[in-house]
Amino acid sequence: MLIRNVACMMLAVATASVAQQGQSSTRIYGTSDRDIPTPLHSTRKISDSSALQQFVEFVRASGVSGWKGMTAGGTMSLAGQTQSFPAHLYLRDSTVSRLDIEKPDGMDSMIFSGDAGVSKTASQKRLSVSSDLTRLGIVAFPRVLSADYPASNSVLTDGGMVRIGSTSLHRIILDDPATDVTGNTWKTVDLYFEPATNHLVESVSFVHLSPSDAALYMVETSYEDYRTDGPVTLPHRITQSLNGNIAWTLQLDKLDLTSIPAVFLFSF
Repeated sequence: MLIRNVACMMLAVATASVAQQGQSSTRIYGTSDRDIPTPLHSTRKISDSSALQQFVEFVRASGVSGWKGMTAGGTMSLAGQTQSFPAHLYLRDSTVSRLDIEKPDGMDSMIFSGDAGVSKTASQKRLSVSSDLTRLGIVAFPRVLSADYPASNSVLTDGGMVRIGSTSLHRIILDDPATDVTGNTWKTVDLYFEPATNHLVESVSFVHLSPSDAALYMVETSYEDYRTDGPVTLPHRITQSLNGNIAWTLQLDKLDLTSIPAVFLFSF
């Protein structure tokens, strides 16, 4: 794919795979999400204790105490391109993230901070990213590891065991109150954990990709290549697909949880 900006790249993948645009949700199956249930808002009013316990077990398995942030370097492979590019991932607390991709003609960057998101290409072109996508974060595990999460108004539902491919995973449905451009009052993320290790292996949600696009697209992020460094065990390979079509894969090298990224890094 020739589009430089990661958010625009994802939108282009969606446009190519979705036959119609509009207010309705879209679910076009590609090759990577055939077995994954569509994320739907739970009607429960209070969290399941078993769902909360799965969060506790993931934090214990990760070995992270008092999550503050992370810096990591690695390589990014983009859909439609044969070469990979140097990449840098910066995470601060549970709501702020930045991804830089070094290309021959310059740096492509995307910053998510709370409900605000912006991307910038090497040519300095800026594009707004939808609050839906921004709230998800570039990766999901900082939110789960945060000491102040889940919030008091969040609802966690135990979705039981779900078979995806040849693997049975524990599904946790996470609902956060958030109003979007279509008037939806909840944002739902499905989190899938491997029972044997309690590792987070998938996060799935319906999102708007840009403020100008009212259609909803299914974003699936997989977390693989878990490695242990000292007491910490976290994923080193992250792959994101849109409507079942792989958009990018980020392969990380050594993760640094001791050097918290400075605040100034999260603004252009």
